[in-house]
Amino acid sequence: MYNSRAINIFFVTLFAICLPVYCKVLPKYIEICYRDDPNLNQCLTKEANRVLKQFCKGIPELGIVSTDPFALGSVDIIPGKSTTLYLKQTNAILKGLRNSKVIDLKIDPFKKTGYIHLNVNITMKSNYVIGGRLLLFSLDGNGDFFIKINDFDARINWNWDTFIGKDQKEYSRFNNFTSNYDHGDIKFKMNGLFNNDKVLGESMNNLLNENSREVMKELGGPIVNLVIKRIVKVINTLFSNVPNDELWNVTTPF
Repeated sequence: MYNSRAINIFFVTLFAICLPVYCKVLPKYIEICYRDDPNLNQCLTKEANRVLKQFCKGIPELGIVSTDPFALGSVDIIPGKSTTLYLKQTNAILKGLRNSKVIDLKIDPFKKTGYIHLNVNITMKSNYVIGGRLLLFSLDGNGDFFIKINDFDARINWNWDTFIGKDQKEYSRFNNFTSNYDHGDIKFKMNGLFNNDKVLGESMNNLLNENSREVMKELGGPIVNLVIKRIVKVINTLFSNVPNDELWNVTTPF
C-alpha cells in the first residue's frame, strides 16, 4: 500500500520533454498527485497534459528556458557496413514539442521505474551536407534541410538508482532506458541538391517523399537517438542535482 506522501507532479511529467535545468521551487499552479491515489497514473497523465505547454514556453524565474524550439546541434550519419551515405546536419532545430499529447505516464518511485508514451507533430530544420547513396538514389549537395513528421509516437521506459551526495543527502541518478517509436506521414525537403540544380533537386525531393518511410529508416535513427540522449541528459541533471526529499516532496529516503 502506498503511503500518503505526495509526488511532485512537475518532476515526473516534464523531465522527458521540457526541462533543461533543475529547480527546487515549483510554480503554484502545479497540482500534486498522491502516491496512495488508486488512479495515480491517470492523475499524472492528466496533469502532464495540463501543464506541458506552459513549461515548454520556459519559466525564466526558475532558469528554465524554452525547449520549443529545441536546439539539437549536430546530427551525423557516416559511411559504415550498412550504408555508403554521408550526412552531416548542423544547427538542427526541433519544433512542436509544446503541442505533445501525453498518452500515458506511469511512475513507481519504490521500484524506481517509469514509462511515458507521447504523440506529437514535429518539424526540424538544419543545414546539411550530403553525399553517397540513400536507398537506390545517389545524393550530393548542401543547403537547408527540412523534415516534417506527423504523429510521431514515442514510448520510453527508464529506471534509476540512488547515491549519497556531498551534503549527505540522498539523490537519484538515471540508470538506463529503452525506447521505440513510430510515425505517420513524413515530408522531406533538401534545398541545394546537385549543385543547386532546381529541376534535379525537385525530382529527388519527390522521390524521397514517395519513399518516405524507407528514407526515415535510414535517416531517422540518428535523429531520434540524439533526441533520446538529450532526454536522458535532462533526467540525469534533474535527478542528480535535486535531493530526493525535495524531488519527491518527502522528508526521508524511500
